[in-house]
Amino acid sequence: MTQKTNRPFARRATTSQRLTPRAPVSRFWSALLSIVPAITFGLGAAIPFLYWGFRLRSRRLTAVGATYAVVACGCLVMVNSPNANGSWQAALGGAVAVALACVGTAHAFVVRHEILGRILQLRPVHLDTDPERKALERIDRRAYARGILETDPLLAYELRIGRPDLPRDFDDGGLIDVNHVSAASIARLPDVSDDMASRIVSARESVGGFSSVDDMSVVLGCPPQQLDRLRDFFVCVP
Repeated sequence: MTQKTNRPFARRATTSQRLTPRAPVSRFWSALLSIVPAITFGLGAAIPFLYWGFRLRSRRLTAVGATYAVVACGCLVMVNSPNANGSWQAALGGAVAVALACVGTAHAFVVRHEILGRILQLRPVHLDTDPERKALERIDRRAYARGILETDPLLAYELRIGRPDLPRDFDDGGLIDVNHVSAASIARLPDVSDDMASRIVSARESVGGFSSVDDMSVVLGCPPQQLDRLRDFFVCVP
C-alpha cells in the first residue's frame, strides 16, 4: 500500500499510474499565468509566483511573489496619493508599474520554463512489459527526482536521490550524484568506463566537487558534447 504524505513530490508510482506531481502545470495554464503581469500593468505581477509558490510549496517562489506584491502596493499608494495628478509620486508610481509589468512577465516566463522542465505532468502508464514504456517511465522518474532536488533538498536527502550506493526505497530513475558516489557506481552507467569513472572521482576530490555537468567537463578537460548522453543521469548535489 502506498503511504500518503504532505511533502511535495512524495507520491509513489503504482502499477497502473505514474508519479503525478502535487501541482500539475499545463503549458497553457503556465503561459496564461506568465502574461498576468503584463495584462494587469504590473499590479498583478505577484499572482503567478504566489500561485506556483503555494501549489508547489516553494518558499523561493512565494518570497518572490510577496516582493512583487509589496512593490505593486507601493505603486497603488503613490498613484492614488492626495494631489497625485501631475505629481512626481504619480509619475514614479506609473514608471514602477511599467517596470513591474516588463520584469514580472519576463521573470514569469523564465520560471515557467523551469517548472515545465523540472516538474513534468507525467503521463499515465499501465502495467506491461513494453521496453519503450519502461524507458519512458525511467526518464520521467529522473525528471520527477530532479524536481524534488530543486524544490526540497531536505526531502531529496532523505530519499537518497542520486545515491545508489546507499540503502533506499525511492526509485529516482537511475540518477547519479557525481559529487558523492563511488567510481563503481558511476561506472554502472552506459558508456562510462572504469577509467572515466576513476577520472571523475579524482577530479572531484581535487576541486572539492562539481557545480554542474558543464563544470565537470571543464575540470576533466573534455568537450561538453562528450557528456551529452550522460547529462540526464548526472546531478551535482553540494
